[in-house]
Amino acid sequence: MIQFYLNDQRVETDAAPATPLLDFIRTHRDLVGTKAGCREGDCGACCVLLGYLDPQSKHVSYQSITSCLFPLGNVHGTHVVTVEGLQEIAPNPVQTAMVTRGATQCGFCTPGFVMSWMAFALGDGALTGQAAEQAIDGNICRCTGYQSLKQVAQDLTAELNRSLGQRDLSGLVSACWVPAYFRDIPGQLAAIPAVSAGSGSGRFLAGGTDLLVQIPEQIQEESVVLVHRQPGKRSIREQGDSLWVDGSATVTDLLNSPCFDWIPNWTDQLRLISSTPIRNIATVAGNLANASPIGDLSILFLAMDAEISVGIHEPDERRFPLADFFLDYKKLLLNPGERIWGLTIPKGDSRFQFLKVSKRTYLDIASVNSAMRIWLKDNHIQRVALAAGGVAPVPLYLRETSRFLEGKKPDAQIFEQALAIANREIAPISDVRGSAEYKRLLLTQQLKVHFETLFRDEEVAV
Repeated sequence: MIQFYLNDQRVETDAAPATPLLDFIRTHRDLVGTKAGCREGDCGACCVLLGYLDPQSKHVSYQSITSCLFPLGNVHGTHVVTVEGLQEIAPNPVQTAMVTRGATQCGFCTPGFVMSWMAFALGDGALTGQAAEQAIDGNICRCTGYQSLKQVAQDLTAELNRSLGQRDLSGLVSACWVPAYFRDIPGQLAAIPAVSAGSGSGRFLAGGTDLLVQIPEQIQEESVVLVHRQPGKRSIREQGDSLWVDGSATVTDLLNSPCFDWIPNWTDQLRLISSTPIRNIATVAGNLANASPIGDLSILFLAMDAEISVGIHEPDERRFPLADFFLDYKKLLLNPGERIWGLTIPKGDSRFQFLKVSKRTYLDIASVNSAMRIWLKDNHIQRVALAAGGVAPVPLYLRETSRFLEGKKPDAQIFEQALAIANREIAPISDVRGSAEYKRLLLTQQLKVHFETLFRDEEVAV
C-alpha cells in the first residue's frame, strides 16, 4: 500500500509502483492542472513539489520534480503538491507576478513554472535573481518569450526578501506564499508507516528518469524493487582515504555535498547535467546502469578513478574499477540479481574538470563530454584519469592516453603526443549529434581546455 499526502488529502493506493506520478495525479485524482507534455523530462509542464520529512528535525524539505518520470511508489511517506494545492490562497505571489509581468499566454506551461518557483521559495538557497532563474532551468515556455519570465524571477526575489522576516514554513504561511495546511504536514507524514527500500524481487527502479522514458508501459506491468531513498539515507561521506557515494544519491546530492569542495566551480560543472527537477531525482546508480555512451555521471566518475561496488545483498560483494564496468554498448559487468551499491573515489591533492558540449547549454544530451583528473608531484604528472563520452560505444576510459601522461613533466610537446594517442583510442560515429569528424574535433578542443586549465599553474601552453 502506497501512502502519501497529495495537497491536503491523505492518499492510499494499490496502484502499480512504477506508474508515473503524473498519470496518477491526472487520471486517478483528476488534478489536470499538472500538464502532460513531452514525457521525457524536457519541458517541465508536469513539475510538482515533493516534500520529504526529516525524521530527526521533523522538517519537510521541498523540491521540484518532473512527475512524468517519477514512479508512484517513490512518493510513499512524502507530500506531493500540485498547482491545485495552492488554491486556498490563489493567486499567491508567484501567480500574481506571472500575471503582472504578462509571463503567461496559452497557460500550458504556467503550472510547471509556478511549482518550480514555489520550490525556490520553500528552499534554503540564496535569494538572488540568478538563483530564481536557475530554479526554472527545467521549464520550457512555448509562446511567451523569456524576458517576462526573467522579470518575474527578479520580482519574486525582491518579494521574498521584503515579505519574509524569517524564511521558514511559518513565515511563508503568514506571508501567504503557501496555504495554512502546510503547517500540519510534518505531523501527518510522521504518522505514515515507513517501508523498507530495496526489498522484494524484480527490476531495480530508482529515480525513473531513464526507465520511464525507455519502457514506460512495460515497466508498469513488471515487478519492481524501489531503491530510491529519502534524503539523509543517500550517503556521500568521507571514508578513510576515500569518498563513498551511495548509488541512490541524486545529482542534487552531489551538487550540494561538501565532500567535493576541493573541485573549483563544482556547482557550475554539475549544472551542465540536465535540469533542477531531473537532478533532484536522477541517481548515480541509474545513470551508470543506463550505460549511455554519453552518460554525464559515467564520464565524471570514470575520470575520478572510481571503483564500483556491486552485489546482491551487500555493497562489498564485488568491488572493481569503474573503468572495467562498461563491456560493450549497453553491456555491463553485472551478474543477474546484482545491483549497484555505490562508488569509492580516492581522495588526495588533485585537480579535476568536467566539460560538455551540446546543442543547448543546459537540459540536453552531450555531443561529446569529457573529464580529467590529475595528481601532480614535483612538477611531474604522478597520476591521470581521463574519460570521454560520445566517441565510442561505451563511456570511454582513455587508458593509453592516461598511462602515457603518467610520470611526464607537462609541456606542449607531451600534450601534442597525448592528443595523438587519444585520437587513436576513440571511434566516434556520425549521428544526429554530429559527424564523426566533428566529434573528434570536439574532443581535441576539450582536451586542450583540460590541459590548459588543469596545468595553468605550470604555465604550459597547448
